[in-house]
Amino acid sequence: MNALARFLLLAYLFTALASLASPRHDTIEVRKSKPHMFVFAVAQDLVGAQVEVYAANGDLVMQETLCRKKMIIDFSDVKTGTYNIIVKKGALSETFKYEKR
Repeated sequence: MNALARFLLLAYLFTALASLASPRHDTIEVRKSKPHMFVFAVAQDLVGAQVEVYAANGDLVMQETLCRKKMIIDFSDVKTGTYNIIVKKGALSETFKYEKR
C-alpha cells in the first residue's frame, strides 16, 4: 500500500470516529407557538427526557417525562409572566423562555 492510500485510509477512519463521538441528541426544535402554548419536538433518543417548567420566582409549575417526540405545554391556566422550560436527559440540558402576556 502506497503512502497516499494509507493517508486516505487514515483520514477516512478519523472522520468516521469523529462522527461517532459527536452527540446525536442535540436537536430540540421549537415549533410555532400558539397563544398560551409552547410547542417543541425532539430527536427520538430524547424521548424519556425530563421536562420542567419554572416560574420567574423559581417555583416549579410542572414536571413531566417526555413520552413522545412532540410536546405541547399549555400555559392557559397560569398567571401572566416569564417561565423557564428545561428539557434534560443525561448530560444534555436545554432551557427555553416563554412569556405569557
